[in-house]
Amino acid sequence: NPCPVDGDIVSGRVGTCSKTCGTGQQTRSRSCNNPEPNYGGSNCTKLGDNEELRNCNTDPCPVNGGYGEWSEWGYVQRNVEVENQYRHRECNSPVPKHGGSDCTGLGFPIEHQNCNIQSCVPINGGYGEWEEWGQCSKLCGGGKQYRSET
Repeated sequence: NPCPVDGDIVSGRVGTCSKTCGTGQQTRSRSCNNPEPNYGGSNCTKLGDNEELRNCNTDPCPVNGGYGEWSEWGYVQRNVEVENQYRHRECNSPVPKHGGSDCTGLGFPIEHQNCNIQSCVPINGGYGEWEEWGQCSKLCGGGKQYRSET
């Protein structure tokens, strides 16, 4: 009769990680075939499990930035006839993290536009109506009397 042959383990295969970032799972398996148990020899159960599971790619995933809402329009006086209107937004929706891209490529964070570009029509000044004459500054001998506009 042949002697019993205990099975032994050969290195198996390592699976791919279930995620590229943010903690995935990876399986490693091995076979009991180096040699296979034979003639009543023991199988490989005493050598441990034939499959292991471990965490992999545990670094957090990159978070690309995005712009938040536009602010209200503000004004900057440029000259008498033209004002420049502007507004801005922040790269905070979400904030870039873990190597994610900032808002470059998503447009500018500030917008400008001209407003009130029509010519100003000059308005000439004019006098209002006269008020009644005030009292004379002297009772006799040439006083002065004044009145003003309303």
